[in-house]
Amino acid sequence: MIAEEPKKEDRHKQAIAIVKQMVANKKAAEKEAIENYKNNPAKQALVAELDRKNAERGTPIARL
Repeated sequence: MIAEEPKKEDRHKQAIAIVKQMVANKKAAEKEAIENYKNNPAKQALVAELDRKNAERGTPIARL
């Protein structure tokens, strides 16, 4: 017996659920990265140094 293919609507629902989970995972990872930055003076110093070097070159940084 051949298994039936999922209906188009079911595939769309699955795809949407997967994308929603991926977005939630990304937001959680971003939140964790921000917390790690806030709690780590070494990372803050590195970013400050990069900011200084970019300012010298006139290279803007996109802040998220």
